[in-house]
Amino acid sequence: ILWQGADLLPSSVVASDPCHRMSWFSRFSGSSCKAHLKMTVNRAKLSQNKLENNKKALRREMAHLLREDKEEKARIKAEQFLQDQKMECALDILETMCDLLATRMRYIESEKDCPSDLSGTIASVLYCEKRAGIDDLAEVRKQFEIKYGREFVETAADNKNQEVHFKLVQLLSVMPPAEHEVVKVLKDVAAEYDVQWNAPPEPAEPSLSDFNDMVHEATEGGDAFVPRPSAPGPYGYPFPVQVQGGMPMAVPYPPYPPQQQQQ
Repeated sequence: ILWQGADLLPSSVVASDPCHRMSWFSRFSGSSCKAHLKMTVNRAKLSQNKLENNKKALRREMAHLLREDKEEKARIKAEQFLQDQKMECALDILETMCDLLATRMRYIESEKDCPSDLSGTIASVLYCEKRAGIDDLAEVRKQFEIKYGREFVETAADNKNQEVHFKLVQLLSVMPPAEHEVVKVLKDVAAEYDVQWNAPPEPAEPSLSDFNDMVHEATEGGDAFVPRPSAPGPYGYPFPVQVQGGMPMAVPYPPYPPQQQQQ
């Protein structure tokens, strides 16, 4: 028999329950979790302001480099600009999700298991813990680990169940931006700062028919591989898939370049 707070629990229960294994005296604190969720929102707003200022500086640097015919260095700055833009969008989504969880904290406290209508939101917040650079998310992770166990948290953080919002997976990906995105940023900068730059032709984006041809080739030989909804498709963007007449067919999402989300 082991002592657990004010209750006497058999050692077998302590050994089998991840929450009890983590710490005999740990208890989920909704108030602490809520406070750190709100602090995450505040820090995310500060980070967004820093990213916005950094993006303005990067645009000036790109214009200067293009004037001096240093296109390769300008491309590196354009990639950094796009990464900052993606992080800014990711933080915006994270803010919304943290606000939702803070609002529903009493509901979370009252339920023993993770509510099905919040599982995707909780998984998405946990997924951001090691990717968004906000320290307060570590305490949020700790509280959900006490509540639901280490296995639940690790599964969510690695997106093993594909519950994380697909846009967060894309925005927080370490994949380099596509060539057409880099060229578009440099074109915009050259036009804004009146820089004479001979831009290369933008590569064509993959069409829906191209993707359907790829799926047809994959399934024709019996290997019915279809990307999961959060798995990246061409240029890092996913294509949801539905089956029509026994053949998987791609269905396009609405256009999603990160810059369109901020308009």
